[in-house]
Amino acid sequence: MRFVLVDKVTSIEPGKRAVGHRHLSPDAEYYRDHMPSYPVEPGVLILESMAQLGGRLVQQSVKQSTGRDVLPMLAMVNQAEFRRPVRPPCRLDLSADVLSIRATGARVSAAAQVDGQPVAAATLTYVLVGLDHDTVGIGTENLAVIREWGQRTWNEMTAQGPGE
Repeated sequence: MRFVLVDKVTSIEPGKRAVGHRHLSPDAEYYRDHMPSYPVEPGVLILESMAQLGGRLVQQSVKQSTGRDVLPMLAMVNQAEFRRPVRPPCRLDLSADVLSIRATGARVSAAAQVDGQPVAAATLTYVLVGLDHDTVGIGTENLAVIREWGQRTWNEMTAQGPGE
């Protein structure tokens, strides 16, 4: 299973807000074991989609305001609520709004909707790991791999695709 859970970032305003989405297909392998014959998207994957969008917002915000290259790592989830089951096929619409960004961490408010109806929301806190030089023992080679992966997935999320 690929673990990039945002298909498209449709808009981003660093320091403020990001909007994106993820298409849920009933063919996803994990549905075989998550409510067979009645597939329901696991809440933890909805939360991860929101966290990935929020992390990209934080990453772009820090890059624009300070020039630092950081990897936002989810550190805390507060006030998470899941309002109704999400069943494929559907489009999970995601949004994230910056609450605060500091040198070592950030907080965002994130939400998910399907067909304009709220399905989940949470306040997410991130720890910011610097990718400019190895200060946390990741290793220089690993930092280069992480930076390349981050740029590649960002390009995929922001590219114009068919029907977008």
